[in-house]
Amino acid sequence: MVNGYYFCIFPHNMDIFTRSYIGKANTYLAKETYKKEYLTVVYGKNTIEERKSLWDGLLRIGPNISAPWCICGDFITHLLCTNRIGGQGVAAHETRDFQQVIEAPNLANMKATGRMYTWSNGHVWSTIERALCNDLWVFHHGYLTAQFKENCFSDHSPIHIEHHRPTGDARRPFRFLNIFADHEEFLQIVDTIWGTQIQGNAMFRVWQKLKLCKDPLKGLKNTHVDSLDRRVQEAREKLQIIQAQVTQCNGLDTGLAQ
Repeated sequence: MVNGYYFCIFPHNMDIFTRSYIGKANTYLAKETYKKEYLTVVYGKNTIEERKSLWDGLLRIGPNISAPWCICGDFITHLLCTNRIGGQGVAAHETRDFQQVIEAPNLANMKATGRMYTWSNGHVWSTIERALCNDLWVFHHGYLTAQFKENCFSDHSPIHIEHHRPTGDARRPFRFLNIFADHEEFLQIVDTIWGTQIQGNAMFRVWQKLKLCKDPLKGLKNTHVDSLDRRVQEAREKLQIIQAQVTQCNGLDTGLAQ
């Protein structure tokens, strides 16, 4: 964001179409081979009343989007009361409209790295830039991260979302195995994590709790499932050795054959 203008840079292999402009939110359709996704770039207005057209616009277009959808930019308002340091505190009524808009179309904060406070005048630090996404974005692009860069040429942080799949050296994705559900510790693990208090809308809370389940279930896999795999492999190798011995003695050793 520079002097009230935002700049968007898209990959060269994407076709970009402008679909709507509502309440200072410009929505683009990005099409790649056999895929499409939506990006809404936001530049909010300064007062609660002026921002109502932005919220109304997002609520209108949300139900019509049936593809991965990312909403990012400068909302010029806070989602949480803890999103400002210095100056006046954030009142609850300032965040109410934003929170309702996120809950209605089931949006969540995209995974983020970099600067926590995305705007500053040297006296006040605020988180007013955000990258949000819908459930289809999480399903198809859960590996993507919004990077909030240093604000070198503006008082706003640039948002960088690098749109590529992880390379071969990335961490392998966690896969749920049905055998987990049969283990005596499974329900206890899930029940403990599901009792964790997490702030955010319903989809964001479920998403975070599922992420918290990963490490304990991986430990369950390493402790029990992997040892079972080893025992199966050892039994298979032992069977192969016995079968080879039976073949070599032409089946004359009845004890070995049994």
